[in-house]
Amino acid sequence: MGPGVAAQALSGTFTNPNAGPVYVNDITVSIGSITVGGLPAVGCEADDYTITGSPISIDAEVITGTAWSGATIVFNNEAAENQDGCKNATVNLVYSSN
Repeated sequence: MGPGVAAQALSGTFTNPNAGPVYVNDITVSIGSITVGGLPAVGCEADDYTITGSPISIDAEVITGTAWSGATIVFNNEAAENQDGCKNATVNLVYSSN
């Protein structure tokens, strides 16, 4: 991700440790932290990115391997702000479901 780069698709598969399927209403994606080299990024914050399409509606019973998709993340290029702290950053996402 970076200035002028298109939004990146977020997708994955469920891991279900239960013996049978479980019902999932939706998945919410959020930014848990931003790091550079394993340390907290300095000068790069969650508002430098935008997640769209969250929560993702599932409304189905899922088993391990069931795929999901539908959200994206993009870098917000803010010309008036120094965003050098976002160079080589890792955006650590948090996924939760209900």
